[in-house]
Amino acid sequence: MRLREVGDRLSEVLDGVWDDIMSESPANGLIVDPKALPACYREATTGVKKIGSVAWQVVEFLPHTSLIEPFRLYSSRFVALQRIHRQSSGILELATHISSSLPGPNEVVQPHFYTSFSSSKNVETRIEEAKDVADRFTFWHSGQLLSANGEPLPSDFCLPGFESALPIVELGDSMPGVLMGEGEPKGLNLGTLQFYNQGRTPDRKLVGQFLANNIAVAMVARSVSALVRKSMEDV
Repeated sequence: MRLREVGDRLSEVLDGVWDDIMSESPANGLIVDPKALPACYREATTGVKKIGSVAWQVVEFLPHTSLIEPFRLYSSRFVALQRIHRQSSGILELATHISSSLPGPNEVVQPHFYTSFSSSKNVETRIEEAKDVADRFTFWHSGQLLSANGEPLPSDFCLPGFESALPIVELGDSMPGVLMGEGEPKGLNLGTLQFYNQGRTPDRKLVGQFLANNIAVAMVARSVSALVRKSMEDV
């Protein structure tokens, strides 16, 4: 099963059942009481290029206090918008945007976090394919984010912010968190996807965890990118 097929298959499976998967999954403990809302159409941008009005799946949730206290945010329900997006290069990615409320019809959605389904060196996602289990893929991320204007925010600047809010975990753990190497943060664990029947059937529980993990990481990325951008402007 090729990596591009992973993104295609996930997109096909989630079409029409995204809300079912999110409502039946206990998530990860960091996304509390998720409630799927009706899908919406909103214009989107990566900070460089607008992609017009596209469909977004919407999930309302209460973030665990660990995701907001380091950034002095009040405890309240937030909204996550997610979609499988295809870059102009053809690479598929899961885009996640976090907002305190559903963006209005005229607002432009700019995702806070992307998970790519590609082995390209030009993306920040890394994917490990299990050698002893067919069609099992574990995802992690370098920690580099994008600023509002599309400029990269280096992982060395961003990972300490993630470390203040996310637990330290091992690659492949069900929880999202910070991966350590030689005593320093080296990336972000995003979880695992497993497919059966020659790649046709995904493990729904793992899909639910994967979506929830991306929401939790995006929740932190929203605050981290703002802080890093401000610190770089002040230098």
